[in-house]
Amino acid sequence: MGKLEAAAGGWGGNTQCIALDVTAPETVAAAFARAADAFGPVEWLVNNAGQAASAPFLRTDGALLRRMLDVNLLGPFTASRPPCPRC
Repeated sequence: MGKLEAAAGGWGGNTQCIALDVTAPETVAAAFARAADAFGPVEWLVNNAGQAASAPFLRTDGALLRRMLDVNLLGPFTASRPPCPRC
């Protein structure tokens, strides 16, 4: 996170880096609440979290499939919903 914060510092203005796990709704809600506290309601969302693990079908286990669905499908869904009352 240090490199990201350093890069954001060069953007000027009110820039903040907030790391979160899109598969954990509580971390998404906490990140939106932190952003709302600092800047007001979130008006723009770049919803670009994703992973690209893959394996041949017969070697794809449930854990790999679940992880890809959680990150690539449920993650954007969770982040797109209003996660906190003041967001």
